[in-house]
Formats: sequence, structure tokens, C-alpha cells
Amino acid sequence: MKLIAPILLFVCSSSFGQVTGNSDQINEATKPKFALESGIINYEISGDGTGTATLHFDRNGWRKIEHRHLTIEKYGVTSTEQTVELVDGDYVYKANLDSKKGQKQFDKSWSGLLNYKSKEETISAIMTTKGGTKDSTEVLLDKTCTIWKFDSGTISELWEWEGIPLKVIKRLPGISYEITATSIDELDSIPEERLKSLEPIVWSN
Repeated sequence: MKLIAPILLFVCSSSFGQVTGNSDQINEATKPKFALESGIINYEISGDGTGTATLHFDRNGWRKIEHRHLTIEKYGVTSTEQTVELVDGDYVYKANLDSKKGQKQFDKSWSGLLNYKSKEETISAIMTTKGGTKDSTEVLLDKTCTIWKFDSGTISELWEWEGIPLKVIKRLPGISYEITATSIDELDSIPEERLKSLEPIVWSN
């Protein structure tokens, strides 16, 4: 998925400091991105990296925020990091909560494709653009997932259900770890405190 800097001014649907987005407008005008309108997914991290992750989403998946706590052991050295990623429509925010620094990006792939393609066609186009190949299917948490394999990049394999990632195998130099969903529950909307965790972040393009 190619990420480009924003060149147009959009009316924003949410604002937390310098964090803005257009998920509300897209949700009103475009087909649902996820199979569920809103929810929370908990993950466990295993392998050379251990920890937990939580994905909250609402507005049919057009707004989502993931918090990840990761511990990595490599060459006898242990390191930890806390990261957060917010996708609000076409706007993507990725930050390290320890350093309080993050990057803002703009990506119209999902909203652009879903305007004229089915969800299956949209997912296939996005995964193929990222170098993915459809491999097989597997049931996780009673959901039938499509498994995508990648020859390059940090993601080795991805299990997705209706656009929702339920398992990811990541590879970095010398290590590999898995992020696997352990539960899926519906909820009304993303808790406000989750979004406010981005307020201290200093953003750069």
C-alpha cells in the first residue's frame, strides 16, 4: 500500500491535538470496510517477541486504533516498546509512546477502491500491491480467514477476515514473532481515553 503526503485539505471528523481524520464522512458515503460496525480485538504476541496488542474500531472499520506492548529478546539483549497506530479514514498516525514521537501519513487506497470495487476485490488489490499472494484459508475464532504470504517486507504471513487482521507473522533481521487474536467483541465506539493517548505525541510528516 503506497503512502503519500496529503495534498488536499479535508473537513475533519475528529481532533485530538494535531490528530485529525475524515472517517465519519467516508463512513457516510462509502461501503463498510470491516464486517463489524465496531468492536475490540485482543491479541497475544509470541515467538522472539512477546506481549499484547489491542485493536479498537468503529464507523464500520473506517476508524481504528491499535495499542501494542512488545518485548523483544535478541542476542541476549531485551528491549521493550509501546506503539500506537490510528487510522482515521484516509489519515494514518503511527507513534512510539515511549519517545512520544510519531509520523502522519495519508493513504486513500481503501476509500478509493471501495467506491467502485467489492470488498473482496479491494482487499485483493491492496494485498497484491503490497506483494502478497493468496495462499489458503483457515478458521480462527470461528472466522474463516484468507491467508496471504509475502516474499519481502516485515510481514511474512497475514490472516485476514473481511479486512480485519486476526493473525500476523512478522519478520525482522534475526527474529520472528506472531501476533494472534484471542478474542473479538462488539462495542459501541472507541473509548475516548484510547484516542486521547495520542495527545502528547509530537508529529512529523
